[in-house]
Amino acid sequence: MNKKLNIFLTIAAAVFATMFLTVEPKAATSVTLMGESLSANVPVSGITWDGGDDITIDSVQISYDEDDFLLRIEGDANILVNGQSSFSCHKWMLADGNVSISGGELNVNYQKDENKGNAITAYGQINFTDVEGSILDSGLNAYSYPAVYSVNPEGTDGACGVKIKGCGAYYGDMSGVTQEITGPDGTYKTIGSQTEDGTIYEMDNIIFSLKVSEFKKGSLKYSVDEAKDGEVSVAGSSKKAVKSIKIPATVTYQGKTYKVTGISDKAFKGMKKLKKVTIGKNIKTIGEKAFYSCKKLSKLSTANVKVIKKSAFEKCTSLIQVTFDKKISKIKERAFCGCSNLFRIDIKGTGISKIGSKAFSGTYLAAEFHFSSSASYSKCVKIKTKIKKAGSGVIATFYRGSTKF
Repeated sequence: MNKKLNIFLTIAAAVFATMFLTVEPKAATSVTLMGESLSANVPVSGITWDGGDDITIDSVQISYDEDDFLLRIEGDANILVNGQSSFSCHKWMLADGNVSISGGELNVNYQKDENKGNAITAYGQINFTDVEGSILDSGLNAYSYPAVYSVNPEGTDGACGVKIKGCGAYYGDMSGVTQEITGPDGTYKTIGSQTEDGTIYEMDNIIFSLKVSEFKKGSLKYSVDEAKDGEVSVAGSSKKAVKSIKIPATVTYQGKTYKVTGISDKAFKGMKKLKKVTIGKNIKTIGEKAFYSCKKLSKLSTANVKVIKKSAFEKCTSLIQVTFDKKISKIKERAFCGCSNLFRIDIKGTGISKIGSKAFSGTYLAAEFHFSSSASYSKCVKIKTKIKKAGSGVIATFYRGSTKF
């Protein structure tokens, strides 16, 4: 009996101990901005802390002349930068945990005045992910205060430092600084100089030059033209069931404005519900199979488009009317092949140099091609010959103004 009682008491003690076992909680994050503690979800000067680990900076411009850190963070934090934000201060951030900074454009101008210190002093890892901008000294260069001073209080190698992530180039101008470019796999690379004992990392004047290859704005996806700075092509839509798409003349991403000059190959291929497309004034090229088999698309105006590539509108069986602007120069193979209801084609210019094989093959049997009444008659005849040779409606007719020719 006593043996059974002892077993029972042992089990009961273990259960009791488990019920009251305390697990050391993770240290709570707290945030101080310009000397004032932030409250959860209460924006101050465009900066919001959610009460947990997340801090959002929304397109702010802040100057702070006090000899103190503009931003103090206790605990780990994720800082999301939206749009363009700039700070002018003596010291920008003191962080006693690991801090990740991502997105947008961040510019910090700090002053290396005597006894003023660093832009960032950290007791953990500082990670920059897909950030544009810079952390630059705007003070007296005679004083040696690096932009980032990262201290590992435990003295273990590799537990602190400055790391970057993203498809771009990141530079530091301090002599002896290790400079590395992130690989295509997006893995972290350490950037900075290290003291002999491995406990301190310093980084001077950081420039984040992020090379964006693609991005999304609204429902449209864009691909950056690497050969032409400031130009992008529409690469598709994240919403496949839309009935209408408006392609803008320009698009702004992370503070940079791009001209939208093309529609990529297969960008909107097979979008079954698409009925209307508005093409922006800067579009010059429509790619191969860009609208292939968009069977509800009914009308099209090409604005300033110069080139329509192979099969761009093939099998758009509801397409009934197309208007080519004066700048159109090339309509490539099978561009409108199989558009069985395409009845009217308006051609405003006479600069078409190429019409590819079967460009209009399989269109409406009695399709009509209309030129302006002021267009050169001889040039209209040349284009007619190209169209007929390439293949058009069996009994297609051609008009210059109201006159058939």
